[in-house]
Amino acid sequence: MNDMSLSVMCSITSMLGMCAFGLIARHLKYIDEDDVRKWNKFIMDFLIPMLIFSSLIKSFNREQALDMWPLPFMGLLMIFIGTVIGYIFRFGLKNQNDDSRKMFVHMCAFSNTVMLPVVIWVSIYEPGMAWVFIMSLGLSSAFWGYGTFLLAGSKITLREKVKNIFSINFIVLILTLTMCLLDIPKHLPHPAIVIADGMGKAAIPLILIILGASVYSTGKRIISFDVIYVAIFRLFIIPIVLIVVICLLPLSKEVFHHCLVVALMPVALNTTSVAKRYGGDSDFAAKCVIVTMIASMVTIPVSLMTLHKMGIWIGFD
Repeated sequence: MNDMSLSVMCSITSMLGMCAFGLIARHLKYIDEDDVRKWNKFIMDFLIPMLIFSSLIKSFNREQALDMWPLPFMGLLMIFIGTVIGYIFRFGLKNQNDDSRKMFVHMCAFSNTVMLPVVIWVSIYEPGMAWVFIMSLGLSSAFWGYGTFLLAGSKITLREKVKNIFSINFIVLILTLTMCLLDIPKHLPHPAIVIADGMGKAAIPLILIILGASVYSTGKRIISFDVIYVAIFRLFIIPIVLIVVICLLPLSKEVFHHCLVVALMPVALNTTSVAKRYGGDSDFAAKCVIVTMIASMVTIPVSLMTLHKMGIWIGFD
């Protein structure tokens, strides 16, 4: 195993360890359901915006904009391909209730495109963090528009969709990109940048601890036929299809490599909370989040190593 694969495996292992601390804290009653809800809101409304801001001002500039513009569109293409696969194969689930089928399509369409890629890029090439949030321009709109429609259908109003799309995270992303294009960050006071960086770095461990606490309520039996079925599609079948498509497109080195990373991702971390709010089988979602993340500790490093040996993954110095 090469150094890159080992770094990725260590990063994923650390994420699972933080989830375990959350599960233990929930078991020992340091955290309850109300705490999970409040901390999740705090992370999404305060810490994630700081992570977006600090990552972009450190790694993105005006010169990169011409190379990075395909990223949001590639994110939308990957969602489309996942959705088609999900709709075709949703009837393979053992549990054929409507909530489970909707959840399967949602998990095929949307993967962990922010938290885990951030951790992976930090471990192998830190400037890659900025690419995560640039791609999220397309992903965020699709997630809160189309993704919530998948689960809630016509029950979610247009006003709520617009409100979800133009969240504080999306607004901070647009404002920070504008600042970078205008070269404003170099004029910002250093203490402000340090504070934003520190708060942003706190987001990842906290969201993983809260995820572990959320999973505690799903019960002891996590593995089932349907969970394994999701894992096979999310970690093997969908990545293979996406990688073939990515290799056929004329993309820059940075866009190409980031798309390869995103193609390998497990189920999105916030799938459970979204299912609780908009419909879908939230217990099923929570189990899939944990199982696919554990399995990705092996599948992501092995996949990157295989792509490297095939000459597809070139990497960065």
